[in-house]
Amino acid sequence: MEEKAIGLLNKIQDTCIKYHYGRIDTILKDAQNMSNDIRDFCSTFLQENVFGMEEEDYQLLQTYTLQVLEDFVGATQHQDTVWMLDTLDAGLRELLMVFIDEKDMEEPVYGE
Repeated sequence: MEEKAIGLLNKIQDTCIKYHYGRIDTILKDAQNMSNDIRDFCSTFLQENVFGMEEEDYQLLQTYTLQVLEDFVGATQHQDTVWMLDTLDAGLRELLMVFIDEKDMEEPVYGE
């Protein structure tokens, strides 16, 4: 699962870096291209409690996951770049980091 999370995080980072540093606004198109990966990844949190968490904590995780997915759909429907940027770069990133050990990540090189 870590490989899948890192792959999705790299796609998100590429999209966000293009927007912030290159002023290339392809966020909505890139997000649409990632939608199947995002759906598959988020389904991990919704199917069953694979983490052995306390039920109350797991319900909070599910609620958060559903909110991220609702934000993704809302940003897509409204074609809202800023909302999508926030959904990818903040909301989804939090879920991805459940599976990623930050010390294993390379530092991103900006401006390449």
